[in-house]
Amino acid sequence: MNFDVVVLGSGYSGLNAFYNIKSKSKVLISNKKYLNYYKSHGYKRIELKNILNENVIDIKFEENLVKTDKNEYNYKNLVIALGCSRTDQIRFLEYLENQDNISLASENDFDDYILIQELFYLKYLGKNVKYHGNYMNFLGNRISSAIKSIMDRNGIEFSERYDFKIPKCMPNPLFKDFLRTDSKFRLNNNVYAIGDVIDSWPKLGELSMRHGRYVADLINGLNYEFKPVFINIIDTYNGSAFRIKSTRPWNGNTERISKGIYVHYMKEFLHYYYKIRRGKMGFLTYI
Repeated sequence: MNFDVVVLGSGYSGLNAFYNIKSKSKVLISNKKYLNYYKSHGYKRIELKNILNENVIDIKFEENLVKTDKNEYNYKNLVIALGCSRTDQIRFLEYLENQDNISLASENDFDDYILIQELFYLKYLGKNVKYHGNYMNFLGNRISSAIKSIMDRNGIEFSERYDFKIPKCMPNPLFKDFLRTDSKFRLNNNVYAIGDVIDSWPKLGELSMRHGRYVADLINGLNYEFKPVFINIIDTYNGSAFRIKSTRPWNGNTERISKGIYVHYMKEFLHYYYKIRRGKMGFLTYI
């Protein structure tokens, strides 16, 4: 079968690429008919439509060919958004709910947004938890100091030692390693790789959505520079939350953190919005 665009993967990056590519000759292939997303203390699922539910077994770049367990597909443009393997990470987060006294760190500092959210949830459950890390200082000193202050006020103490580290996600089994692209997420002229499958940190859903929107624009004929931004909301489970926005990891100047009950409601709105939109970023691209 021949298509102008073949998108592999139904995560945030693949979905937002597929939704925004204008060509009518496009197909989305995934071995999952749902979107996994992390909601405060566990992975949830959003049911998806219009997906060819097949398992990708090989990609022959020199032939512009994708092989699945059911069919073969020729493409003019290919978008690889197959994500990374979070199996160990998910199992570990489930394991934590059975622990009462524990000090935690992250294998990769860029995953601290997951760790810190989990610590707030475990604290809410009545667990005695401590944190070992740098309070996400890769986002800037102002944000790092604010996060430390919020955690201190909520009784999550710093520990000089840790009992366990949250595992990092691993390369997709289809590839030996994370894929390396140019600044426009290209592996070659007509093949793009986006989201958690690429050799890039942090691996964050909101950022992956922006990858997808950007590559869709490139395929649609637009040409501009991608401007990454880290945006995440962490719930404290006491009626409040805090929203982080930073471009510091990419040598930018944006460094903001906002707190309050309205941020908590903003996070609840986002979960509802992504559910009814089936992972489509929409107008949130501009916020």
